[in-house]
Amino acid sequence: MMSPMQDIPEPVSILAVIVLYRMNPSESPAFRSLQASASSLDHSNVRVKILLYDNTPGGHLPGILPENTEYRQSPGNYGLASAYNAALQMATAEGFEWLLTLDQDTTVPESFLGRVASLAKDMESRLDVAGFVPEVVDHGTFISPHVLVRGRWRRLPDNFVGVPDGEISAINSGATWRTQSLRDIGGFNPLFWLDYLDHWLYREIQLSGKRICVVGDLRIEHELSLLSSPHQLTPDRLASILEAESAFYDLYKSVTIGRLLTMMMFARLSILLLKTGNRGLWRVIWLYFRQRVVCRRTTRILKWEQRVRERLERSS
Repeated sequence: MMSPMQDIPEPVSILAVIVLYRMNPSESPAFRSLQASASSLDHSNVRVKILLYDNTPGGHLPGILPENTEYRQSPGNYGLASAYNAALQMATAEGFEWLLTLDQDTTVPESFLGRVASLAKDMESRLDVAGFVPEVVDHGTFISPHVLVRGRWRRLPDNFVGVPDGEISAINSGATWRTQSLRDIGGFNPLFWLDYLDHWLYREIQLSGKRICVVGDLRIEHELSLLSSPHQLTPDRLASILEAESAFYDLYKSVTIGRLLTMMMFARLSILLLKTGNRGLWRVIWLYFRQRVVCRRTTRILKWEQRVRERLERSS
């Protein structure tokens, strides 16, 4: 006969990581909204911890933090991949089954954690499901997720909930991952330290044979800076995006698709130049367009890997 203690199910365990950069924790919409969501939980059924991972040089004085919240200052700005890997290590060490990744500018509804916990409970036996992604919008403009249908990325029907057929792509913020699924792919790739980490992750998860549940009736707000303030795009920021995009296509796409990117790069970003009038952006665009035309694919990959490693070394 089982004792009453043996009848009590294990609570769903979620570690949420919020990556900060030049923002105090108290100013982060993600931290404020996640605290509100956590306060509405039945903590007998859900165990939640928040890791505030600060990539700001010198960090911040976080002040008095709520219970089950930990602040950690990065030794350098190594981007999202390093922060997520640190969170994955913490989740593994402290027995969290799920890892929620959030950008500092994301706002979740009060029902968010309760819904994610309920989904996680329902999916306990579905080990083929690696994680959940909500619908993400920026001031009403749809951002993600998308599903690949006949070679084109398309939005799923409104309020779609389930595991769709076809490849899924979404942004990092708001996704909740089974930690074992992340460990199975070796964690987050530090070479995609910031840009295209989401593209790499979704590709690797699905290549590993795992599937992704879309929760289309759970909506979160995310301020995508390049969408809301394209005029604030700097040459250095643009160079980082183009480097990662070019590398991702060189590593994982066919030669034909890579050539299509080369043609699209100039046209697409020339439109951006016309909108901003920034000659510095034009020079960056021309540099990477010329590199894709002149340099061999293997040479571009080697140069990119070297630049990323040098950048990470400078940040230490």
